[in-house]
Amino acid sequence: QPWAVLVPFALPGEVVKARIFKNMFMHSFADLLEVIKPNPKYRDDSRVKCKYFGECSGCQYQVSLTDLILVISSQRL
Repeated sequence: QPWAVLVPFALPGEVVKARIFKNMFMHSFADLLEVIKPNPKYRDDSRVKCKYFGECSGCQYQVSLTDLILVISSQRL
């Protein structure tokens, strides 16, 4: 069966190390521990302007390009 792991701050196409903290029906929630292989097409760490980045998920897509933010946001609605 398909299984999804939701990892805030991880972007599509990245290889990450994450710790699962909650399992639900057909998906799990995890904390991002490390980005092993970033996706250079989407990730630009120089864009981070919030001093709380990584501590809350309110601005988790700051590292990504505007076009990707629009795509991700529309898929989450």
